[in-house]
Amino acid sequence: MTIEYDNPENYLPPLKPRDPPLIPIVEVLAVSNVTLYSSHVPTQKFRDFYEKLLGLAFVEATTDHLHFHYFQHHVLIEQRHAPADEISAETPVQGKLILTVRRYDSALEQLRQHHIPCELLHTESGLARMALFQDPGGNWIHLIEIRPL
Repeated sequence: MTIEYDNPENYLPPLKPRDPPLIPIVEVLAVSNVTLYSSHVPTQKFRDFYEKLLGLAFVEATTDHLHFHYFQHHVLIEQRHAPADEISAETPVQGKLILTVRRYDSALEQLRQHHIPCELLHTESGLARMALFQDPGGNWIHLIEIRPL
């Protein structure tokens, strides 16, 4: 059977199945625009990190930004090409992303396997465990475990 559309411009192709993310996140708690001053980070490196590792859906890429989403939350990574003399170790990183996970230990293992250093900001006796790490552009990501009470 052939389906004909009155307006082919409104036709949406079928969704393609995606591989499951290596770190399945539960919720995006807080998102601000992630602004980068690194023109040296390849677009594909960001796509692999946010799509394959964290499971965010890729929306679009232009010469100025990358756009991802996770349900109703959008993550916009702006590529700002600042002159080299304006970039230093003291240049503030402006982006921050907070994610929650159920399988915290598994998420940390995936970070280790991908050689992504992280700092653990918790004690085992606390109600929550948290890790802090950076994306390829130096933006901070907080990973928080959801624990039942």
